Amino acid sequence: MFNTLIFIKKLRSYNIGVKLSLERFKKVIRIGTYLILTFFLVFLNSCESATGVGNSENQVSLKTDKTSYTVSDSINIVLNNNSVNDIIVGLRCGEYLEMDYQQKEGNTWSDNRMFWYMSLGCLTKIDTIKSKQRYDTLLKTELFKVKGIFRLVLRYAVTIVNKEEKIYSNAFEIR
Repeated sequence: MFNTLIFIKKLRSYNIGVKLSLERFKKVIRIGTYLILTFFLVFLNSCESATGVGNSENQVSLKTDKTSYTVSDSINIVLNNNSVNDIIVGLRCGEYLEMDYQQKEGNTWSDNRMFWYMSLGCLTKIDTIKSKQRYDTLLKTELFKVKGIFRLVLRYAVTIVNKEEKIYSNAFEIR
């Protein structure tokens, strides 16, 4: 009988420990489930939005009107947004498209180089280019200060996924 009482006490203490452990286990599982669901909802939502963007580099293009210019020419730059999403670009001082350029050095492209207007301390205006629309702007060739082969580098944001993309223009020569 004494052994039975000890056994019952042990069983009760074990049962209480099991109940506490089971409650803790349920709480951990519940929190884990919430975290996993949150992760999948965020992940699936961002993936769903990203499919609309597709390969943005192929759907958003930056081109110049010609491939060869003199130092006194103006370059007509055309930014085509053929994607299904709106994109956002910056206009430095509300006028100049915020972009860099690269110069061809042998067989490679240089690091990004800034146009002088990028160092101006004026405000940047945010401009939205709607889906299936284009944006045209002019750029004086004298901004490059040297002759050579160049390409433009533009960073833009895709509105629906809040993601920054980078595209390059076609190569062009200033002679």
